[in-house]
Amino acid sequence: MPRRGRNIYKRKDNRWEARVYFNSGKKYKSVYGKTYKEAAEKQDKLRLEMGSSNNADHLFNTIAENWYIDKSFTVKEGTLFSYSTKLKKHILPYFSEILVSKLTEQMLAGFIATKRAEGLSDKYISDMVIIIKSISAWAHKRYGITNKIADFKNIKLTVKEPKMLDTTEQKKLQQHLLQQADSVSLGVFLNMFTGLRIGEMCALKWSDIDLESGIISVNKSVQRLPNSKTGKTEVKISRPKTATSVRMIPMPQFVCDRLKSLKQADNCYILSSTEKLIEPRSFTNKFKRILSDAGVSPVKYHSLRHVFATNCMQNHFDIKTLSEILGHSSPNITLKMYLHSTMEQKRNCMNRLSLL
Repeated sequence: MPRRGRNIYKRKDNRWEARVYFNSGKKYKSVYGKTYKEAAEKQDKLRLEMGSSNNADHLFNTIAENWYIDKSFTVKEGTLFSYSTKLKKHILPYFSEILVSKLTEQMLAGFIATKRAEGLSDKYISDMVIIIKSISAWAHKRYGITNKIADFKNIKLTVKEPKMLDTTEQKKLQQHLLQQADSVSLGVFLNMFTGLRIGEMCALKWSDIDLESGIISVNKSVQRLPNSKTGKTEVKISRPKTATSVRMIPMPQFVCDRLKSLKQADNCYILSSTEKLIEPRSFTNKFKRILSDAGVSPVKYHSLRHVFATNCMQNHFDIKTLSEILGHSSPNITLKMYLHSTMEQKRNCMNRLSLL
């Protein structure tokens, strides 16, 4: 079966054959490899050597399909789905039969203006521009195609600080959670003092927690993703977001004591107390009800991660330690994304000033 866009076929002798067309597509040359990747690399090399003048090989749609196939070997399924959605709905229909070598900054600016007029957010459009620039850079690297948009300045986004729970609201929520004995409340309580991502929390089993040493092993994540065969979405358990997301988190003693008092069987999920998991969407809805019951203003579940990071910094955690606890690839990400000073903190800092 050929893989769409690459002209690469699996032969009966189990080798992969890659074809490069020339003379207006009437003739082709073949190269072979033991794996798809080997054949693709040889195909790219042959194209460069031949200086292929077949415009069909350089159409944005064709290059984008090839780029997408290469990405499928290196990114997680959720990221690949995001690429696919943006390409199919917006990018490919807009650029259609344009040659990658003819793609200009003016065209990209026109794309941005069109998508803004359609009501898409600047964040969503910015993500699509990143994809388009990545495709063009990939084409330049693989095929030597001119990249005229390499220096294009993307949309400057205004970063909005997320709505946070102040100290009073955090205390109200904690007191409410300590009065509950259900598994979901326990999960929210645990998250307030570990900063787990929602997918990581949903995948957490009792077997992942060593109550003797007080350590959580984060090694799975839950996502709802589309099934390529049925077209419907389904819940999937996979490795966490990045390599650094696989981590060990020590718990405060009071959190460990709380877990011991509500311990369930090792094969049960923390959030359900059964062998059936609760997916992120359902957990989010349950979290909203908990906030309402606690008399706390609504916030996104991810705010708990922001709260955790901010509280850690206020308690003088060094940034390297906090970055590893959060599962970030570098401390810079921690500083950029999750540290937000509260009005209380700002007031305390300002009150340190005095007359000379």
